[in-house]
Amino acid sequence: MRSKLAVCLGFVAMGACGSDPTVVYVIPADAGESSTSSSSSSSSSSSSGQVDVPDAEVPEGPFNGFVRRTLRDGKGQTVAIIGITTGPTPHVLYYASKDGTNFALEAVPVTGGAPVVLQAKIGGDDFAYVSGGAVAWYIGTDNLGIADAINIWTPLTGTKTVTTLTHENFFFANQDGSRVAFSVDATVDATSIAVTTSAAPVATAPALSGANTMNWAANLGECFGSLGFVKDIFIGGYCTGVVPTASQPRIVTVDAAGSAVVRVDDAVPANNIFPEWRADDTGTKLLVTTPAFEGRLLVTDGPTTTTDTIGIFQSSVVTGDGLVVFVGEDGFLKKATFTSPPVVTPLVLAAKSELIAVFKNRVIFASARSNNGSDLKEVDDDVVTPTPVTLVATANASFRGVTGDRAHVLFFSPQSGVTATLKAIPIGGGEPIVLDSASRGTVAARVGTGILSITSVTTPPGKPARRFTFKYSDATKGGPLADAARFTTSGDFGFFSGKTFIFTDDDAGLIAVDLP
Repeated sequence: MRSKLAVCLGFVAMGACGSDPTVVYVIPADAGESSTSSSSSSSSSSSSGQVDVPDAEVPEGPFNGFVRRTLRDGKGQTVAIIGITTGPTPHVLYYASKDGTNFALEAVPVTGGAPVVLQAKIGGDDFAYVSGGAVAWYIGTDNLGIADAINIWTPLTGTKTVTTLTHENFFFANQDGSRVAFSVDATVDATSIAVTTSAAPVATAPALSGANTMNWAANLGECFGSLGFVKDIFIGGYCTGVVPTASQPRIVTVDAAGSAVVRVDDAVPANNIFPEWRADDTGTKLLVTTPAFEGRLLVTDGPTTTTDTIGIFQSSVVTGDGLVVFVGEDGFLKKATFTSPPVVTPLVLAAKSELIAVFKNRVIFASARSNNGSDLKEVDDDVVTPTPVTLVATANASFRGVTGDRAHVLFFSPQSGVTATLKAIPIGGGEPIVLDSASRGTVAARVGTGILSITSVTTPPGKPARRFTFKYSDATKGGPLADAARFTTSGDFGFFSGKTFIFTDDDAGLIAVDLP
């Protein structure tokens, strides 16, 4: 049986879970919650390197006015966070267990209140997942990952159970949780996909079935599907049929009324693309990529699909307002419209570039890289003839994200061993602000200017758990760090919902700390 407590530790650390330096961060325009245009049912964040954990005790201390709110008292139980729903009333989903074997599945509002017991004892091979504003968990999951039924829960509509053979961890929801998609009529080789409401989910007459049935055998091999909601539009890139070696996918969309349209037909050899896609905030402008790394633009207007190309590229993103920002085959940073034909405009001509991040109308890029990091530059993709702004001139910076208000870039520079100097610099340039001279990792609140820096990661003698100390700083001011949260955990260690940082403490249960 897989362990419900085996969770990834480190999305905020300098080093957990791994990443590639060529990863492009696509930062949502909505500062309140994170989102993605192309995803599986679970989410992750990227870091690089490894955290060295010394064996030393951290002294306890006051928390300078940061109030710990207990969302769920531990009372001798182990609590493990699964995720946090989005939408108007975010809830934390978690497992609770007294013996590490029998698990209750519960949810509690981020703002506090009585926990909701979703299931008093969840099956040993049944697991729960969060996607957007909804939760799913399974009944009767076998050793192939096929369950007899799926439970779907939102704070607004409660629990709905759909009896159908369904692949576990194949669940998607939009941001408010009103629309969901899940596997139905599943076999080891294939699955239909229901796209329906969370208020009344059904497995009958699934939106994607027949010729649009998903090839599950290929999904476990060379054609891993890319599926998810953009607003109320469900988009899927996946192979069809049952042949495990299938590699040419089709792209389909399902609108809010449940109508499915094939956008790229995998029955046509010339349509060969990768399964992945990138979309604007409306879900009607998509970028797909051929095996030759040619970018193809899809404009999906009802039943009509317009197709054009931006040529071969090295890296790319689609902005929320419907531009493609990309590094072309020649190494130069450019933008392209979704018009037919697309209008391609250079963003940077002075030097070849590496695309790092895109948010709002800001593009963060590098023109020089060394073993110690890269420089950091910024350009406005809304300007006709933009002038790049240098944020960090020397190639010793490591981009770590942006503040919740999208007004400051966060970066490490310089880095020394397991610590680094954490800095913030305003969008548009200016003097960098030192936030922590010896940070082990950082995470920004989803709203506002607050950040948390990991100042200590230790292992108490003789204990398997690790102790983390997070300290608060305002990215617009810097100055002395303020204690914000210190806790010991052997499981997951922290998630943000808005300005609220939520974590588990082995001795105290599920805790929330509200930042200024």
